[in-house]
Amino acid sequence: MTQILMWASCDDSHTRDRLLPGAAGRSAGVSVAAILVVCLACASGAALQAAAGFGFALMAAPFLVRLLGPGDAVALVAALAIVVNALTLGLSRASGATVLTVELLRLAPGAAAGVVAGALLLGVVPAAALQATLAAAVLAALVIGGRSGGVPVGAPRPGHRQLVAVAAGAMTTTIGVNGPPLVLWLRGRGATPEQLRATLAVAFLGAGAATLAVLAALGELGLGSGPILAGGAGVVAGHALGRRGAAAMAVARHERLVTATLALSAVAAALSAVVG
Repeated sequence: MTQILMWASCDDSHTRDRLLPGAAGRSAGVSVAAILVVCLACASGAALQAAAGFGFALMAAPFLVRLLGPGDAVALVAALAIVVNALTLGLSRASGATVLTVELLRLAPGAAAGVVAGALLLGVVPAAALQATLAAAVLAALVIGGRSGGVPVGAPRPGHRQLVAVAAGAMTTTIGVNGPPLVLWLRGRGATPEQLRATLAVAFLGAGAATLAVLAALGELGLGSGPILAGGAGVVAGHALGRRGAAAMAVARHERLVTATLALSAVAAALSAVVG
């Protein structure tokens, strides 16, 4: 995922080819079998995100990168993430869920700084070391939270909020997964499952729109219709399935699902550090 972000931000075609050989044009000749896999991958990611509040890219991106190439995959994930999060936000708002807007606004400055810091760190620190550190941090937070019966709720200490925001921003530009710090923080602030889904949806909508804007500026939005239609169909079907599960899910079960998804994100980061 780090290579994808580096590729998207690079304006030199030769450097792009070196970072991600065969990144361009692979979706043009996608087979029927690959289209089906795209649909299923997007459906599973959308179902997870609809139920837990995050996890779409975590589930879908590895399959899409393999099938379409990193260039087309990052564009498709960004576009479909907007659809997923718009659906999540709309349904959450319809059910009366509130977005923790003030909390997001307070996190924004640190997140922006973290995005820049992560990009700068990539130039001086091996990406694998950053990924391993972030994976260890998420796992440590899960262990601490589990031993204490969950992340304690209370008034945040000065600086804690911005540390979380910086971590989320840094994860965006190092491993491409920024949900875990936000999830841990919002859980600690006492967010209900619906508030968590709605608030994360707003945060991810902004991230997806920014990614598409960058890709459009670079002239890298050349996806074929097949992957778009297949991914879109998968997203709609998967999201509907995930929301049905979420509606019948008790708070305790939602907590377990969120914890499992956080652990999965940490494992994914660790694997990225090992395999590069």
